[in-house]
Amino acid sequence: MADFPSWRECKDGTILFVTDKDAIENNIDFFDACGHIAISKVYPNSKGKDMVGFRDCPDVIWEAIYSGKCDQMMAHSSLLDFRESDIRSLNLPYKIRGNIELRDCNFKGAILPTIIDGNIDVSGHKLKGVILPEKVGGCIFFVGCDMKGVTLPKEVGGSVYLEKCKNYKHLLKLKRYDFRMK
Repeated sequence: MADFPSWRECKDGTILFVTDKDAIENNIDFFDACGHIAISKVYPNSKGKDMVGFRDCPDVIWEAIYSGKCDQMMAHSSLLDFRESDIRSLNLPYKIRGNIELRDCNFKGAILPTIIDGNIDVSGHKLKGVILPEKVGGCIFFVGCDMKGVTLPKEVGGSVYLEKCKNYKHLLKLKRYDFRMK
């Protein structure tokens, strides 16, 4: 598993990356398709600077993501790090096998995964109106969030971190969660 998106920026400005179709055509397992090794398999003679993450993601990759050409790779990524990104209209895959990072990200209106096997970090947000996943296999980090009107997932495998949160007292009545304040 690797972080998504990964790409190679060639000296001539060409951006090389792998889509779901590329992974299938080159017989690359989706768990391995997100990283630079997969780029080397699909583009064996390519050279350039290896890059990763949504913060500096080129438009050509965003276009592939929004058109659904990378859904399986996003679902199998070890980390989807959307920090400082704008994903307001993005429909994320139903299930994410890794972790998802949404700190300092504009995700209002995005459709979040229903199931996340790893952790989710939504720290620093007002969450009213945000539909959180139904199941989180790891921890949820709400550090510094306004919890007014928030409904927690039905299942959380790890702890629920509420450090520096506002309007969270209604949640403490829910005994099935392991709440952490620090």
